[in-house]
Amino acid sequence: MDKEQKRLVTWLLAWSVACPVIAMMMAMDVGGALMSAILYIGGHLLLLLSFAVLSFSVWRAVVTGMLSRMEAWWWLSTPYSIAFPLVLMAFGLNGMFAVHVLWLFLLGWFVTCPSSAAWALVTIFRVSVFPQEKFTATKKVMLGLATLVSLMVIDYLVWSATGVSLLKG
Repeated sequence: MDKEQKRLVTWLLAWSVACPVIAMMMAMDVGGALMSAILYIGGHLLLLLSFAVLSFSVWRAVVTGMLSRMEAWWWLSTPYSIAFPLVLMAFGLNGMFAVHVLWLFLLGWFVTCPSSAAWALVTIFRVSVFPQEKFTATKKVMLGLATLVSLMVIDYLVWSATGVSLLKG
């Protein structure tokens, strides 16, 4: 994957998270019920459309040999797993807003987080078992981000069971 294609995928991913969330936030601030409904529905449709375009772009990159299947798996799971909580924190949105208004986004996050954790485990297994598998700098960064997602999932599970967060001071 060349530099221009990576930039396209990165921007597509950023817009797939940021635009629908901004549309949802605007839906809450707009006074008219019709405009709020349009923005609310549009935000969910924009999320689905952007995920479809991202999936198609990654599929084309795999078919043309620009991405391996493992890299494609990472592009479809890990960036969204990191971006969604960051957008929530950047806009100061609490959990109830995410549950009630951003439910489709939250559902996507619950799907991509275990996928990211599984990707990290499979990558560690492949690098440790197969000597021909190269552990490049790119793969190290990808593994680090997937591990970060895994820690967030573990923290969430511990917090939901005990009420104590491992990552917060």
